[in-house]
Formats: sequence, C-alpha cells, structure tokens
Amino acid sequence: MTCQLGVWAAEKGQVAKLRFWYIVSFLMGAVFVGGQLYEVHASWSTRAQRCRTSAYDSVFYLTTGFSRLHVTGGLIAFLFMAGTHVRREALHP
Repeated sequence: MTCQLGVWAAEKGQVAKLRFWYIVSFLMGAVFVGGQLYEVHASWSTRAQRCRTSAYDSVFYLTTGFSRLHVTGGLIAFLFMAGTHVRREALHP
C-alpha cells in the first residue's frame, strides 16, 4: 500500500510525498526481513532435524524463504531507484 501511495504521488508530480512513501516502504520491508531472519534463527535449532522429515516444516521454510527473497529484491530495487534519483538530481539540480 505504501509503495502504491508513492506511485500515485509520482503521477501527480509530488516528489516529497514520493520520497516519504518510498522511505516508509523500504523501512517496513527491512523490518519484515529482519523479523523473518530473527524467527528463522530462533527456531532453526528446534526445527533443523524435523525439516528433513516433516512436510509442514519444509513447506514453511520454503514459502517464508521465497517471501524474504521477494521483499529483499524489492529493497534492492528501492536502493537502485534512490541512487538513480540522487545521481539525476546531482547532474540536474
């Protein structure tokens, strides 16, 4: 939702709102990935053996892993867009 609010702000030419919503989106994504990594680390010792034999645990780690990859890709895209924007502003103030 926050990313889409940034897109709508960009369509209206509201650069300050675009930056705000993209920063909020980035921070929310970073908190999500950090929380997921914490949960995996906290539960890995108890589930490591069961993951080989339990379909539930295998599917759980597979789906949450893909979710983390998806959000991490979005965070990288946000950083790329921010870098491009900063370079563009430096060249054309």
